[in-house]
Amino acid sequence: DVLRLFKQWYQRRVAQYNRSVFDKFKAKYHITEEGDTFVSIPVMTYRPTLKECTRVHRILTTVSPSTREEFDAWRLENMRKSRVPAPSPPSSTRHPAPAENPRSIPNSHLKQRSPRTETTTVTTPLQEIPWYKHEDHVMYHVIKAIETSEFDRFSDILDGRCNDVDTSGLVLAARLDHADTLLHLASQASDVRFLEMLLERGANPEVMNSSRRTPYELAASKDHRNSFRRFMARNPDQWDYKLAKIPSPLTPKMEAEQEAKKQVKKKQQRTKAQARQKELKAAEKDRLAKEQLRLIEDAQVLRCKTLTAREKCLLAAERRLASEQGLRGSTSGSCTFCKTGLDSLVPFEKEGLKFCSVNCVNDHRRGRKT
Repeated sequence: DVLRLFKQWYQRRVAQYNRSVFDKFKAKYHITEEGDTFVSIPVMTYRPTLKECTRVHRILTTVSPSTREEFDAWRLENMRKSRVPAPSPPSSTRHPAPAENPRSIPNSHLKQRSPRTETTTVTTPLQEIPWYKHEDHVMYHVIKAIETSEFDRFSDILDGRCNDVDTSGLVLAARLDHADTLLHLASQASDVRFLEMLLERGANPEVMNSSRRTPYELAASKDHRNSFRRFMARNPDQWDYKLAKIPSPLTPKMEAEQEAKKQVKKKQQRTKAQARQKELKAAEKDRLAKEQLRLIEDAQVLRCKTLTAREKCLLAAERRLASEQGLRGSTSGSCTFCKTGLDSLVPFEKEGLKFCSVNCVNDHRRGRKT
């Protein structure tokens, strides 16, 4: 294998100016296919690193006395670690001593197997259910009413009107999961009435849960936050609202001002929307007018293409006369029926007469007089 590797290096991977190194090495150590220059190492080796070469060299150059039993034990241990089947029992002939005491071979880089231990099943006792989750306790029914948004049942339990629930164990400041209180749960409910009733019943808004958050900080919407602020305005000295993280009170006067500002803002938005709608309508009207004018011009261009040379000359003469008289395609004069001037108008002609509108044409035909 080594010889074949040298040949591959020599033929493929070695530059021309470096091949003399291999030639000298081959001549010095007599590397031939029939020679016995390369022999197998009687110990197990690993990756060809400098550290591993140093270790193998130390083993091969060290001699230490040992008994036959120690050598057999060392040999079996090495075969077991290398996962080689165990050999047959040794014969009675004297076996040469190993190159090194097996106890001195470093095995720190080998993977140590942990001794097998019998697996034992450890049975842990069932976790005890908290007291507020027992169905016979009043707190269970209160929490369930908040979670299911049953305000009528919630108010009946707090007022003691429920015959199926014993309200003697009701504690508003009780700590639940994550150190929450009923006020924490009510501030996250969809109905604001739970929060308002608990505040009126004396629930403390200063209490923090395990995340160091007050009920105001867990409020689900602006209505919930406004409920806290209204309660602060009605009861300014009942709690430490700075500790409860409630920013400011909300009085009826402030709410009226906010509502007035909201109405003004809505009116401004409505006015702006109407102006925008008018602008859109005017733009649409201009677009339609331009489109109609474009269609008329296209029709005129198409008509001009179908005219003969004589008709084109007559049309050009009429336009020239009209431009001289300051008219667009019509001659000066007045309506035959109503005597209205035909300046800047395209008259209706019938039987050599000119009229300003269709009504004048019909009235003249019927013989009417103004």
